[in-house]
Amino acid sequence: MHVDRPKQRNTPLSVAEATARLQLFGLTLTSKPSGNVVTTSTLVNVTCAAGHTMRRRYGDIRKRGCPECKASFGERLLYALLRHYALGSDDWQHMTVRGLDPTDPTRKLIYDAASPTRKIAIENHSSYHRPETDVPIFQRGISKAERLRRDDVKEAKATNGRHQGGPLHDWRVDVVWFESDRLAKLTTSSRSYLPTAIREFRRIARSVGLKLRRDGVEIDAKQVYQALGRDSLARIGAEFKLVGPWLGRSYIHRWRHTCGGEFGKLPRELENRFPGKTGCPFCDREGNGGRWLDFLDRLEQHGYQFAGRNRYSICTEHQTVPLRCVAHPSAKVRRLTRSDLYKWLVAPVWRSLPPPCAACRTIYTQEVNARARRRREAERRKLNDRLELLGFTLVGTLPTSMRDPVTGTIRAQKNVIRCLNCDYCWPVFVAQRLAKAEKRGQMGCPNCASLKKGSKVEDSID
Repeated sequence: MHVDRPKQRNTPLSVAEATARLQLFGLTLTSKPSGNVVTTSTLVNVTCAAGHTMRRRYGDIRKRGCPECKASFGERLLYALLRHYALGSDDWQHMTVRGLDPTDPTRKLIYDAASPTRKIAIENHSSYHRPETDVPIFQRGISKAERLRRDDVKEAKATNGRHQGGPLHDWRVDVVWFESDRLAKLTTSSRSYLPTAIREFRRIARSVGLKLRRDGVEIDAKQVYQALGRDSLARIGAEFKLVGPWLGRSYIHRWRHTCGGEFGKLPRELENRFPGKTGCPFCDREGNGGRWLDFLDRLEQHGYQFAGRNRYSICTEHQTVPLRCVAHPSAKVRRLTRSDLYKWLVAPVWRSLPPPCAACRTIYTQEVNARARRRREAERRKLNDRLELLGFTLVGTLPTSMRDPVTGTIRAQKNVIRCLNCDYCWPVFVAQRLAKAEKRGQMGCPNCASLKKGSKVEDSID
């Protein structure tokens, strides 16, 4: 009989065990709890690998890791700029406020960065603020129009960014747009998104009255990158180059290896790679990169080489692959998808598909026609040998069957046979006539049969 036992909750842990569990998520315990025990409600001081220091309840971070490292790219960039350039106390935090929305006073509205001592709040726009972008499918419980309306309430657009009355009376609010996709486009054009981010941050500081260290401070990229957790780039930058903006330790980035291959991986996978491994899926022949190189090797065994600019670019199943024929370098090669090329590579001999090269396709067609002609001749020789045993032979070289070009069905075709006794010729379905004749043990000729019948009539008259 099954008995439901109540689960133990808030079980005390030793400091050593709590430290070991936090290390699995990249956190280091820096405080010593009272009584040398830790529960889910114990306040602890922790530091992550990126240098973020925080004081949280153990139950809030024991299975989640650093909340700042897992925040969105725009929020982490905003906090990095605030902590390195804003004067005054470092009390920037997420703030939840009720009573701002006139349609529902109990609704909670959350600001991305707020300072209670300065009475300043900064909101970071998301991707759905672009007209062509919709809310992600897993967040569509609230429509895009409703999200934009709530943002307008938080940003106090009706009163030019200053709240009048309510829980945030006399607070100043402004907006930044540090979105990863937007900054990635800026990175492509100007090689770095930091100048644009610093310029927008200074504009916001002037609008909300935020005092900076110096108005003309130079861009301290090293400190900002360190706050964003980019210190791992110094350790792997000799072999791997980052493609696009840095999003954080917990995000998959696009990397380019010294071999030329591009792939997506977490930074820690490149730092903590296995002995004897390079971390590049192309060099290690692992994952999609390894399957792509194996596919190219099979194509080279069949006489084709990759004709693209980068041999290590991964083509999906539905993208066409540029190829070059080794036997005919100047011939035109048809661009097929990777799925079609796989079908061509694994097709058996009796169902082989035409090759992509135009010159090889011509040779292939000639070989197929010659093979079909030899097969028909062998079949005709077998039928002729069977007919000669019954006193007949085939006349002409027409095939005994034809495939209908519309329906694809195979239909029998009449062939002319000749009687070896009287040289009479007439068309018949050879295979059907042979099957019946071999069952009876003989095959009759219409001309010979009429002659025999006429001779019998003459004998009766006599």
